[in-house]
Amino acid sequence: MRSKTIAIAVALCVSALTLAGAGSAKPSKRQAASLTGAGSTFVSKLVQAWVPRVAQDLDMQLTYGAIGSGGGIAQITNRTVDFGASDAPLTPDQFAACKSCVQIPFALSATSVPYRLDGGPNRIRLNGKVLADIYLGKIKTWNDPAIRKLN
Repeated sequence: MRSKTIAIAVALCVSALTLAGAGSAKPSKRQAASLTGAGSTFVSKLVQAWVPRVAQDLDMQLTYGAIGSGGGIAQITNRTVDFGASDAPLTPDQFAACKSCVQIPFALSATSVPYRLDGGPNRIRLNGKVLADIYLGKIKTWNDPAIRKLN
């Protein structure tokens, strides 16, 4: 676990230096190294879990503001933070605007589909086509043949 924490912190350091264009700046012995990031609220708890380990293992202060993906993209584009986090990759326009940004995936998420089915099973199976048809209004009832076939 320790080596994974250090590897992630090093990746953040490298990306932050690349993103901010500060590759030549080195902290003096009196000045502790620090990284400031902002963005995705989804990854906030993960980054907060890294803070004490990064401080302990790398003698580096890590600060992160959970302001949302759009805010993180805006702040890294404006170079007001060392790294920005977003739940999704940058669009081509965002990437072009964020000159010299480097995208480094460091967390994965999943999407769930909540539903309420009074008197029915607690769990049902849906595939991509059935889910799309529900959102498109083609399937309107839980006993639709397409849903019944999967369950």
